[in-house]
Amino acid sequence: VQSHKSFIGGGYKSYIRQSPNSVIVGGTLNTIDHYWHNKKVNTIIAGYGNTIRSNDTASSAGNYGGEYNTIGGGLYNEITGSVDWSFIGGGSYNKIRTLKDLQYVTYSTIGGGQHNKISISSYGGIFSGEKNSISASSHTVIIGGQENGISNCDFSSILGGRNNRITGSGQPGEKTADVFIIGSNIELTNPSNNTTYT
Repeated sequence: VQSHKSFIGGGYKSYIRQSPNSVIVGGTLNTIDHYWHNKKVNTIIAGYGNTIRSNDTASSAGNYGGEYNTIGGGLYNEITGSVDWSFIGGGSYNKIRTLKDLQYVTYSTIGGGQHNKISISSYGGIFSGEKNSISASSHTVIIGGQENGISNCDFSSILGGRNNRITGSGQPGEKTADVFIIGSNIELTNPSNNTTYT
């Protein structure tokens, strides 16, 4: 432990650096590691190879990220970049992250599953499933399924199924919103707002 008022309760080869008031309860090779001092109150409960790590440069919001994040367990899950107040419950190879400098994520959740990713997206979640992704979207949810994706689309959902995709407009002032998919193999590009597709 290289942090003030932080604690590792057990396990093997886990460490905390520059993250005060943080906890690793158990597990193996779990890491809470920050480039900047006082990135605080992060928690890893258990599991193997899980990581919480902040950016080394500020986001567009002036935030380096890395506070109030939790990983419940699982295998090789990651919360990295300018990310705050986010949660991965378990599963394996799940990621909540920013992809480069000047980006920020807050209040995002992955419940479980494997190879699910949330990138540059706040106030949303992936509850389970495999290889689902949310990118550049806000207040957006994927309940489960396989290889479903939402990008550049706010206040939208995919309820399950597989091979569904919503790709909205990324142009300023033209953001796609309120689009919903129930089913499988539905691919939408710049769909109409306030629409449900089945």
